[in-house]
Amino acid sequence: MLTTTWYIDFEGYQYNNRYIVKEIAILNKNNKTECYYYFTQNPSDVPLIRPINKTLDYQHKRHRLDWEFGNTKLLDAIADIKDLIGRHDTVLAKGPEKTRFLKKWLPQITEMCWLTTPFKELRRCCGEICHFRHGLNCARRKVFELYAADCLY
Repeated sequence: MLTTTWYIDFEGYQYNNRYIVKEIAILNKNNKTECYYYFTQNPSDVPLIRPINKTLDYQHKRHRLDWEFGNTKLLDAIADIKDLIGRHDTVLAKGPEKTRFLKKWLPQITEMCWLTTPFKELRRCCGEICHFRHGLNCARRKVFELYAADCLY
């Protein structure tokens, strides 16, 4: 049985003790041309306009994805991702909170606990930002950074 390793990451807002995912990306370790990323809409139960809040303002300045931005529902993106990933494939994510959040849909996800370097210090794949070009805090770039860092360790 052939298995694959995938790297996954997302960008978004933390609001009312939950993630509001705006961009999610996944990369195939064995075939780097297989990188998929989605820009997701807010859930219907959050305000239509970003609330005025210093934390949300900071998050927006960091990833530069507008509150109202997105063209795909998160669950549709997750369904596509689940179709890509084999049942026995490994999915790697950085950070316990993101890993926990994604585990409800991707039970095979594992935290890359061996990777302790913060993303702001991972700068090998700056050319891999997505077509939206919203900056270095881009989920697409970050999955390439996870791949590069994982190959070093």
